[in-house]
Amino acid sequence: MMVKVPLKSLFCQLRKLNATTDRSLAMAGLRALSTNVDGPKLQEMIRSIVPGLTSDKYKGQCGRLGIVGGCREYTGAPYFAAISAMKVGADLAHVFCTEDAATVIKSYSPELIVHPILDSSDAELQWAQWVGRMQAVVIGPGLGRNPSVLSNAKSFMKKVMELHLPLILDADGLWILLSDPGLIHGYSKAILTPNAVEFARLLEAVVWKDILPTVLVNNPDWSRKMWLLMPTKWRS
Repeated sequence: MMVKVPLKSLFCQLRKLNATTDRSLAMAGLRALSTNVDGPKLQEMIRSIVPGLTSDKYKGQCGRLGIVGGCREYTGAPYFAAISAMKVGADLAHVFCTEDAATVIKSYSPELIVHPILDSSDAELQWAQWVGRMQAVVIGPGLGRNPSVLSNAKSFMKKVMELHLPLILDADGLWILLSDPGLIHGYSKAILTPNAVEFARLLEAVVWKDILPTVLVNNPDWSRKMWLLMPTKWRS
């Protein structure tokens, strides 16, 4: 029987189980989330990537994520990125934002750990004290385009790559690459999440000029092929 399984309920169930299933099912599970699939099979797929809860674990062993972003104008995006990670099993979510965004983001949820360092004069020093505790880092949600904040975020990105951590670049994190596409040259642990407009900008910066966002939206097959060209270009 094909059913739609409520994801919140599913993840709550899976966190009570030990993750023993072959992890090769993980990608298949992710692809199946938005489709109608057999309920037990979906549970098995997700179980392969959700850490199991046992009595010998302590807080932080099931995922520590850093979100770099959040400024006065944009406080929602870093919150949603952080709280979404926690809802699917991460233990700790840290948000590294500007000072004037910190109280707002913290007020959204007491579960988040908020660091108002993104616009401080010693941002790099403070980041160095925390980044080693992260298991993955997302840079960009709600980052904004203040030059000094972008400069600090770029330094944060370099430190992440020095430590060989998984890195996700979203929103204005992608804006940083427009001026320095070689920044992630050869870094295999980076994932980019552009929308159509951001994708066009990246293609223009890396491959060629005058790519229209509407062309990408109306030609998804072509867009996927062009996306494959980008890391090839960066590696050359």
